[in-house]
Order: sequence, then C-alpha cells, then structure tokens
Amino acid sequence: MKVRTLLTLALTATPACMVPHSASFGQTGEMLAPGAFETAVTPGLAWRSETTHMSAAVATPVGQPQAVISYSGTSAGFSLSQLEGNVAYGMSEAAAVNLHLSPAGLQPGVKLRLLNGPLRVALMPEVAFSRVNFASSGTTTSDGVERSSSGSEPLSVTSMQAGFKVLGRHESGFYGGLGYTFQTASFSPGNGLYWGSSSSAQYSYSAHQIQAAAGFELVTGAVRVRPELAAIYSPALTYWLWFGPSPIIPYRGSELLLFANVSLAIASPSGAAPAPRVANLASP
Repeated sequence: MKVRTLLTLALTATPACMVPHSASFGQTGEMLAPGAFETAVTPGLAWRSETTHMSAAVATPVGQPQAVISYSGTSAGFSLSQLEGNVAYGMSEAAAVNLHLSPAGLQPGVKLRLLNGPLRVALMPEVAFSRVNFASSGTTTSDGVERSSSGSEPLSVTSMQAGFKVLGRHESGFYGGLGYTFQTASFSPGNGLYWGSSSSAQYSYSAHQIQAAAGFELVTGAVRVRPELAAIYSPALTYWLWFGPSPIIPYRGSELLLFANVSLAIASPSGAAPAPRVANLASP
C-alpha cells in the first residue's frame, strides 16, 4: 500500500515547469569588429506545453493479479517573467566570444564565421549550467499520516546543457537560426513534500532539443533592436523518478516552448565587421 501511495503521489507531482530553458537567440550571423562589444537584454512572453505519459507495475499480495498504475497528462501556460541577456566581444573579423544569461544559467560560447557576404552565417557552440533553489510549503497525506513542510529545505534544481546554433543574417535585416541542445536536469526535494516520503526521492530529466528563431534587426547608430519569435521543441524527453539508488519510474513525452521577445542591444560604434572586399574586374 505504501508503494502504491508513493507512486500515486509521484504521478501528480512531475516538476515539469521547473526545468529552466534558454529560448531566445537574440543575435544574428553578423560578426562584431575586432575589439567591439555588444550588450543586450531580451524580455519577452513565453508559452510552454508539455505532454508526459508513463506506466508502472505495483507490487501486490501473493495470489492477486499485478496492478499497473498509468498516467498521461498535458500541461500548458504562459510566463511573463522570461528575461535573458547577452554580452559579446569581437576577437577578430571571423571570431567572437559570447556569454548568454538565461533561466538555464550562464552560457559561454564562441561565435565563428562561416559565410560572409549579402548573407552572413555563423556557427556558435555553447554550454550552460545552473542551480536554483525553490522554497516550498504545504501539507501532504500518505497512509493516513499528514506531513507538513515550512519550506526550510527547498527543492534544488541543477541543469546542464551543451549544443550549438547556426545563425544567419541577410543584408535586408532579416535573420534567423537553427540549433540543437542536449539538456539534463535533476530535482532534489529536501523535505519530501512532493512525494510525502523521505528526501531520497528525486527526479532526473533529459531531452534532445531542436531550436529555431526568426526575426528582423533594426539598426540606428550603436543601437540594435531585434524583435524575434523563437521556439524549442523536444520530441523525446525523459523523466526518471528515483526512490534510492535506482530509477523506478520512467516518464516519457514531448515539449514545446515558444518565446516572443525583443532584444535591445548596444554595440560599440564599429560594431559590425567590415563588408567583404569585392574585386573590380573592370579595372586594369
């Protein structure tokens, strides 16, 4: 009965909305001039939808058929608090270092030029790490025993990710990009509130994420304004619920995150790298 109760509590307590993501691209395939800086802040509106499903066998007394608990659900909602930032520095006409700040943590990366001309394309590999504590309070009931929590032992969320983006910008001002990221996260509730059990219970999360963005860049002197629509789609994400050293419940599903945002950036006066030199074939 206790195992059944723990499983039932776990089915309704998946901390899906607590997985941090970096949604915006916030920059283009344009390279900075050597020695130039660009600083940007990106506020926006995020919408997120996640569908998960699972099935787990439950131990039963001898002579009784084995019980199976299954779950399938979808959660969706908006967030007005999504805010990201970015700092970039041009090392040469073909390379720049980049530091992105988002709910997924600090994301250092390197931006490398692939194509220069009317269409400019760059590759940017990057990694990210974050650790966030969420205070919690409430009451759960398990096997007729009521447990209270004051939030003195918060839920800890640790996230790591690695991936790359391919960025492009046309001379007309339109820009876009595609990317891939692999992300892992772990959830460690110190007070057992989410499962009504000991603090040994925790979730782990992993997902392969496909990223895309499209926008338009307006340039006035040193100021850049980039309205953008970005998306993250995870076709195969997995949660594992742990009660001790081994995972016992796998959740599987998919996730979609849309982020409508505007990046407000300030660059040094020579923020863009020089245009490519084109040979004049008519000259002697």
